[in-house]
Amino acid sequence: MTEITVGIPVYNGSETIREAINSVIEGAPDDFVLLVSDNGSTDGTAEIVEHLAKQDQRITLFRQPENLGPVGNFRFLAEQASTPYFAWRAHDDVSNENYFSILKDTLQDNEKAGLAAPRTVTAKTKRQRARPFSVQLSSGDVANDRHFNHIQAGWFYGLYRTEAARAAVTYVDENYPHVWGWDIMMLVYTLLHSGVVGNNQAQFTHRIFGPAKKAYDLSKNELRTLAKDFYSCADGLAESKRLSSASRLSFRLRLIRLILRRVVRLKRMI
Repeated sequence: MTEITVGIPVYNGSETIREAINSVIEGAPDDFVLLVSDNGSTDGTAEIVEHLAKQDQRITLFRQPENLGPVGNFRFLAEQASTPYFAWRAHDDVSNENYFSILKDTLQDNEKAGLAAPRTVTAKTKRQRARPFSVQLSSGDVANDRHFNHIQAGWFYGLYRTEAARAAVTYVDENYPHVWGWDIMMLVYTLLHSGVVGNNQAQFTHRIFGPAKKAYDLSKNELRTLAKDFYSCADGLAESKRLSSASRLSFRLRLIRLILRRVVRLKRMI
């Protein structure tokens, strides 16, 4: 039985898509499915994937007739998955051998968790920075909203239970109007609704080519709008969980701290 689907959303990724696909193949068990959704590329990305798909029947290419937008393309892939487990992979990132098998075993060891997160390495041209999964959990426990300060964007590319991934991306796509910070919002949803576990034997490498755009490159008004919308969207999650007044207050305080530390920068808000 095929248990894992990996989805790669891509737009103009011809320089790295082949390596990303090979990394997925090396890190997955034999019985997996790889779905690639080309979001209207103009650089030959689709042709490269089409060629690889002819060589490996586990690869399926979707050519979008019109651009779905970044979040829409991620959502499309989650909606196509019919396996118990699902993962997204960017077209320019890589992972280590047995990556998906390690994370699948981690999820199977904890039925509460909706996501198994990896050790993350951020690789820039001249340096690398490793971020292990550092949440200290009791046996059988999962990371939840109390662990907001531990969030790493690389967790997003771990392995989900498919229903958890689909629920999270649907909520974010329909309730959060920004591309910036949507991956963190996905993790907020997952921490609150299903929980996260980690395994540092699985390593995800996020590669940054050239200068990365920063949230604090935005204007003060743009940052205020971003912070307000992030808060409203996440607070709506807490409302749906019907937290007690004390728990709701604690959640809001942690949420504000997360926004100021991870989503925007305080010095640009004032």
